[in-house]
Amino acid sequence: MRTFAEAAVVRAARWLRHAALALAVGWACIAVARALDLNTANRAQLEQLPRVGVDRAEAILKARSAGGPFASWDDFRQRVPGFGEKSVKHLQAAGATIEPVPAAEAPARP
Repeated sequence: MRTFAEAAVVRAARWLRHAALALAVGWACIAVARALDLNTANRAQLEQLPRVGVDRAEAILKARSAGGPFASWDDFRQRVPGFGEKSVKHLQAAGATIEPVPAAEAPARP
């Protein structure tokens, strides 16, 4: 039979395991929720990114509709006015990604 102190230690250890698991799952969900592909994001999603307002979201959508999906971050910077290396780093830190589009799915560029 356990003493009161031993039982308290067991309960505390169990609680810490559950808390750690809940925290790990929570952080994993946040990381997944934060990822946003700039090749598929809509206007509202783009506007939620840091340093992207209505005008910059419109510029991203315009460049994407005119030239098709972005192939890389360099391609993004070249085609979307107002985005330099510093802005791209902020987007990446916020979870923005540029997922490659298979050649069969990508529209032909003019």
